[in-house]
Amino acid sequence: MVSSPLEDLFARALGLEVPWQLARVTFSEEDRELHLYLDFKRGGRFSCPDCGEVELTAYDTQDKKWRHLDFFQHQAFLHARVPRVRCPSCGVRQVAVPWARSGSGFTLLFEALILTLVQDLPVKALARLIGEHDTRIWRVLRHYIDEARGREEYKDVHRIGIDETARKRSHQYVSLFVNLDPIETLWLVLKKRFFNGWIPSDKGPLDHRVTNAIGYYEQQPGLVRSACAIITYL
Repeated sequence: MVSSPLEDLFARALGLEVPWQLARVTFSEEDRELHLYLDFKRGGRFSCPDCGEVELTAYDTQDKKWRHLDFFQHQAFLHARVPRVRCPSCGVRQVAVPWARSGSGFTLLFEALILTLVQDLPVKALARLIGEHDTRIWRVLRHYIDEARGREEYKDVHRIGIDETARKRSHQYVSLFVNLDPIETLWLVLKKRFFNGWIPSDKGPLDHRVTNAIGYYEQQPGLVRSACAIITYL
């Protein structure tokens, strides 16, 4: 396949590696969109996304599309026929592509842009800015928040501060759980009112019993009914 200088430029900018290559580029001035079509070389080899088995050939392919970083003022999209492989251990699996995570309609770079901008913008304002529905942005945020939560440990949490404040009418409240040493937010819950004050049991000072909010409840099941709601709704 003979590529043009422009296609070579885009391929280098995307950082494509064997067996992936840029097949063609199309631009719609009317729609203000740039479309980059990726493909893999004939006979390309892939690895199983589950067990890592290598040197697997394509079993079949599925067409996928991802929103990429804008090209100047134009939206950019990547297209690719993503192969599935037949792994001797795991069966038929779709391979992982290097520019996007599985199940996402955005490239990793576009998701990085979302995570950067959302630190300073409300989600709805960000959705208007990038021209996407806010539900798609929330799906991205939930993925990375859950991933980050999964890596957190609370073994060094010994003192927690808890506060609850109304956020709107109809008894909607924000419950905030904060580590006091150092100051950092542990949990933030948007629900109906959970409790009227935090009422620890009289079996000892809080400092000696807390590892984290859930652990505190599990070790002291008679502590507060509201602690159970924390486990249920988070």
